[in-house]
Amino acid sequence: TKKELAKVTRARYRLAGKSVKTFMLNKFCGNTEYYRKYAIKLFNHPPKENKRGVGRRKKYDSELFAEAIIPIWNYWIIPAAPDYSRN
Repeated sequence: TKKELAKVTRARYRLAGKSVKTFMLNKFCGNTEYYRKYAIKLFNHPPKENKRGVGRRKKYDSELFAEAIIPIWNYWIIPAAPDYSRN
């Protein structure tokens, strides 16, 4: 994959001289179809760590919410729903 190729090339790119870097960059951009500036950025900067966000906490406890909402549904929504069993 492109990420694996970038990872392998990054290590060699940092140790190479200018003429070798140019050759490696041309080859890498030809294989991956990345723009040169983006490829240079990939090679010169450390890879970003994927930090997963914690996300929002649940607003309501499911059991507590169910105890409160089910009687409301039974009182308001169920009687108003059409009865399809008669058709």
